[in-house]
Amino acid sequence: SPDTLSWLTSYYAAGGAPYQDATAFHAYVGSDPSAVLPYVNNLRALMAQYGIGNEPLFATEGSWGENTTLTTDQQAAYLTQEYLYLWSQNVSRYYWYSWDNYNANGSPLWGGLWNPTSGVSEAGTAYGILNSWLVGSVSPSSPCSEAADLTWSCNLTLASGEPAEIMWNANTTTTRAVSAAFTTYQTLANSNVNSIVANTVLISNEPILLVDNSAAPSVTITAPTASSTVSGTISITATSSAVTPASIASVQFYLDGSPLGSVVTSSPYTINWNTASSTNASHTL
Repeated sequence: SPDTLSWLTSYYAAGGAPYQDATAFHAYVGSDPSAVLPYVNNLRALMAQYGIGNEPLFATEGSWGENTTLTTDQQAAYLTQEYLYLWSQNVSRYYWYSWDNYNANGSPLWGGLWNPTSGVSEAGTAYGILNSWLVGSVSPSSPCSEAADLTWSCNLTLASGEPAEIMWNANTTTTRAVSAAFTTYQTLANSNVNSIVANTVLISNEPILLVDNSAAPSVTITAPTASSTVSGTISITATSSAVTPASIASVQFYLDGSPLGSVVTSSPYTINWNTASSTNASHTL
């Protein structure tokens, strides 16, 4: 808030800057989560002014607060947009407040995402899905940008290694053309993988994840380990780099270049090998 910036300015001017390891703030910014952006920029400028611009910035608390006018869709949009705005500004940590804060009628209070009557809310589900998109991902230093039509785009490489883009428009619902490299997308409603038709997607205030599936996923054998000695009937297991197992039609195991058993069409990818049917020697899986 402006009061916080005023206090920090006085604190730094009094010589306090060298004695801190990070700057923390609360991300309560009203009904528009994008309002957190100028606040973060002002904080960073102040930190840079006092020679601590490279120290981490933490949002130690935040949500839509006591705003009771947001619909369930708007709550999910608010949560994910604010996380993405802070992520785009390299805010190292953001602690949502709170998980189980609710009114007597079960409606969320101060960002509540769960109540004992109906369980996880739409915003709570969105929280988990956004977590699966971002955790383990790699992104450029400035991953997000806003287009002239106010559509936001954030570029990243998923933990699976697949290029992806997160898109949303807080002001309108519109159809947008996307690169032909993006063949599937996910929404905040569930973990389903949807096909992109005619290189167009529907953009709204709830972010969606576009995934570039143009590169074939890799499959790695995880058991048995390389150079291990085995005997009897063993299980061979493999894992895939694909963002979702649904994007893999089948996996075929090979022993010394020849197919081993039938194809496996679902994860986990496992097949049994009776080693007694092979010679006592080194073999390649």
